[in-house]
Amino acid sequence: MITLEQFKKIIDTIREQDKIDSEINNALQKICGSWVMFNTDNKVYPLVPMLLKEIFNDKGDWISYWMWDCSFGEKYGEKKGQLAATEKNGKYIDIKTVEKLYRYLVKESKK
Repeated sequence: MITLEQFKKIIDTIREQDKIDSEINNALQKICGSWVMFNTDNKVYPLVPMLLKEIFNDKGDWISYWMWDCSFGEKYGEKKGQLAATEKNGKYIDIKTVEKLYRYLVKESKK
């Protein structure tokens, strides 16, 4: 298992790279007049979430869901229009922040 600080550093680095890729894509779109995907040939970038999934035994694929579908937690919550998830008993799963996601993953990995 990795520490919360290590997890946060990894997530922050992925978020930073994603932001850089988006900025480059937006700039290229202005130049080329169409959407261009930068970074498609990067073989290492997609491996980091895959490794995190293995480290945490993330069977629910929460890490990828939180990063990509929920925009690093920005679109996750209980408010209308936000993405959210509940446990089998209907209880809201609070993974709004990277710290809460980490705690949830650690808890779930012990089951």
